[in-house]
Amino acid sequence: MSDGAENTFCFDLVNIGSFWTINVHGCDIGPWIVGYQSSFGSEPAGGCDWVDGTPRGWTNWFPGEPNNSGGTEHVAHFFNCYGSSPANWWNDITQTIVTGVLGYVVEYEFTIDAIVPGAAGGPN
Repeated sequence: MSDGAENTFCFDLVNIGSFWTINVHGCDIGPWIVGYQSSFGSEPAGGCDWVDGTPRGWTNWFPGEPNNSGGTEHVAHFFNCYGSSPANWWNDITQTIVTGVLGYVVEYEFTIDAIVPGAAGGPN
């Protein structure tokens, strides 16, 4: 995500109760935002890269994040630990955690050349 407007747009796509859960600390755990730490470097210098290659720059980390808790948090998701409703903050999370993360937002470039004839949705 390159700016606040894009972050809000993505958040609005998943600001639905079925995409969120509450963890044992009472924090709202939202969908993955398909950011990852490619170098598995130290926090926060290790940063977060976007799978579509968007340059790093603008961020919206929850205060104190990313923190690489346990040395294993290398992917990002929407998160809120203030109050009792989802928010568009980000948190780093362990990539092996699949329970508690109920969706994802991914951006990719689509070109007409990517349509495969005969494939679902493609021309016959």
